[in-house]
Amino acid sequence: MSPFLVRITADDRGEAHRQNLMVLLDRLEDVLNQEMKALRGSSLAAHQPFTDRKNQLLRDFITFQKGLVDPVVLKPLTQRLARVSILLRRNQQHLGAHVEALRDISQLIAQTILAEDSDGTYSARRG
Repeated sequence: MSPFLVRITADDRGEAHRQNLMVLLDRLEDVLNQEMKALRGSSLAAHQPFTDRKNQLLRDFITFQKGLVDPVVLKPLTQRLARVSILLRRNQQHLGAHVEALRDISQLIAQTILAEDSDGTYSARRG
């Protein structure tokens, strides 16, 4: 489990779970907002750090979920979870648009290369 999470004791298990979930949600919102800002500003030089952070958060959420014994813990966080869900959908849309743009650029480059090679220089035909 991530060292940033609150330790859970038998006395305050519900509150500790709430705090753990809040920490995870804060970290998730932070990384999603940073990633979307980079995507919108076309300043995404390296995407790997965002992927690494989101993968670590996924592992933390899985670990957290295994320790969740009382679903009532989530009830006070319903609005927060809904807000994060919306943020995740927006992030997915931004990433999709970015991937589509990369696909378009790759196709243009490939077409340009093919057009340059098709001048007949290496053609099997002999005139």
